[in-house]
Amino acid sequence: MGMVEERRLPRRVVQVVVLGTVSALVLLGARASAAGAAELPVSGTFTGTGTLASDGCATFHQVVDGSGDWTGLGTTTLHLDFCTAFVGGEDWPVLGTFSLSTDAGTLTGDLGGSVKAGTQTPDGFPFTFQLGFTGATGDLSGTTGSLT
Repeated sequence: MGMVEERRLPRRVVQVVVLGTVSALVLLGARASAAGAAELPVSGTFTGTGTLASDGCATFHQVVDGSGDWTGLGTTTLHLDFCTAFVGGEDWPVLGTFSLSTDAGTLTGDLGGSVKAGTQTPDGFPFTFQLGFTGATGDLSGTTGSLT
């Protein structure tokens, strides 16, 4: 019978990383385009809450749910589910999935990017996310592109 090792992080560290996640996503100059339509500039921020664990990922597993009011999309809710991996140095890779819901429909897809793990700010650790669309519903059906 194998043993499972459980890693526990100090509560303070968990809170700092999650706060950094939910305050760090800023979508500036991103564009989304629906099939047969012109490009749609999208910008804004979101706030939310999340969890940080070590299950299923090399280093950290984070799940974040938030909301915001984004130019081009209106009121949004955003769900992020991703892993970070310690690779040495300051920039750690981030990989996972996302769903972004609006009154017009939902965009889903792949999440990539990085976290500046060696650069803690008063708000946590800065993240850069790239959200690549792989699915869309409602009025957003046929949307292609990505948000950064």
